[in-house]
Amino acid sequence: MPDGPVQITLWHPDQLQEQAPLRADSAATPVAVSSQLNFVPRRRRN
Repeated sequence: MPDGPVQITLWHPDQLQEQAPLRADSAATPVAVSSQLNFVPRRRRN
């Protein structure tokens, strides 16, 4: 991946509304990006 601005889109199969993309800058060094889903996923069935 080349250095420069990137957009990261979060997605979950239970998600009903699209979430705004995250913006970050990629570089040769690792970059940490954090976000939160805009809903609470339902619990898994056992």
